[in-house]
Amino acid sequence: MAKWSQGRISARRATARRAWRVLAPGWLVFAACGRLRGDCDQSEDCRERGLCTEQQGKCVAASDDDCKQAKICRTDGRCTWHRDHCLAGSDADCQRSKRCLTFGECRVEGRGCGK
Repeated sequence: MAKWSQGRISARRATARRAWRVLAPGWLVFAACGRLRGDCDQSEDCRERGLCTEQQGKCVAASDDDCKQAKICRTDGRCTWHRDHCLAGSDADCQRSKRCLTFGECRVEGRGCGK
């Protein structure tokens, strides 16, 4: 290989190393937490458990609306917001759920639905 060509390759490798040092920490943070700031409403936890609102770097349920749109409301009757999560807040929550139809668990019992 010609000497000038080796110089170009070395310069490219040096540039790649510098870019990696700058970009890697951001990617590692993203990989560690699994999400970027502000995308809670697009997450699987939002669709499944109503954790759609970001507060202090965590996705939490922050309203009845967060809970009511989630799968956990339709399946388990956990449609009412309480602090940072969803729970069964009334017999009506349970009665609208698949749990009531399937297992006859149509009344509030603890944080969920039971017989």
